[in-house]
Amino acid sequence: MIFSGLVLAAGESERMGTPKMLLPWKGRTVLEQVIQGAFDGGVQEIVVVLGGDKEKIQEKLQKNTWPKPLRMVFNPDFKKGMLSSIQAGMKEIDQKSEAVLLALGDQPAIPSRIYRELLDFFPSCGKGILVPRYKGKGGHPMVISRKYFDFIFSLDPQKDSLHSLTKSFFFDIFHLEVSAPEILQDIDRPEDFEALSKRGE
Repeated sequence: MIFSGLVLAAGESERMGTPKMLLPWKGRTVLEQVIQGAFDGGVQEIVVVLGGDKEKIQEKLQKNTWPKPLRMVFNPDFKKGMLSSIQAGMKEIDQKSEAVLLALGDQPAIPSRIYRELLDFFPSCGKGILVPRYKGKGGHPMVISRKYFDFIFSLDPQKDSLHSLTKSFFFDIFHLEVSAPEILQDIDRPEDFEALSKRGE
């Protein structure tokens, strides 16, 4: 099965006070770590959606040699929220891809084995949406079948969210219990980054 990766990195990092995607993480930046994890998991390409701090992030990512195609797309409506970035990124997904791995650019602590576990499991799960869960609580990254792309495009970013997808098609979701609390941990504030960095040492 052919998977594309969609990494959301369009936020303005207002609560962090500095571009959180460019914070250092184990010899890389936070965003680079997420991208590498998705590639290690088995996606055939990655589309990174940019918004705030576009130029700085572009410059950093362009200096890398990635194992497979990586494209960056700017979402001019990024201030409308995450759904607008998902829509912008999905428009750039390779037509050959049968599903997309949707990852948040500020979750660098997720082990690459989790990406691999999700992609390996999806073809046989019998559902169109795969959500990882840790101790009963859902997190990211999630896998979404191409059959839902048109529904996502039909949503209004100013009124709807990704929850509109999961609520409308709750019967087509598989919740996969994983052994990684990191699927619940993202970075919003300096204290989040400090705590996550300490746990990752």
